[in-house]
Amino acid sequence: MFVNLSGDYDLKTLKRYAELMQDRIETLKQIRRADIVGALDREIQINVDLYKAALAGVSMNDVFTLDFLRNVIVPGGSSFPLEE
Repeated sequence: MFVNLSGDYDLKTLKRYAELMQDRIETLKQIRRADIVGALDREIQINVDLYKAALAGVSMNDVFTLDFLRNVIVPGGSSFPLEE
């Protein structure tokens, strides 16, 4: 079965509605999985000036670590210690 979602909304809002529909559809015991196809995924590009980073004492590993830590989901009430 295919369900098409469209409307006079921006793409971010349509994707949010599609995710809500996906969650509701997947709660049905007869449905194993529902996929969202064609929605735009958010992408972030990080451009590092290696010369300026070296002058500031920042390595590429530091950049990768910070980017990774920003995208970690931590349950509420837990702490995630970061080295200063």
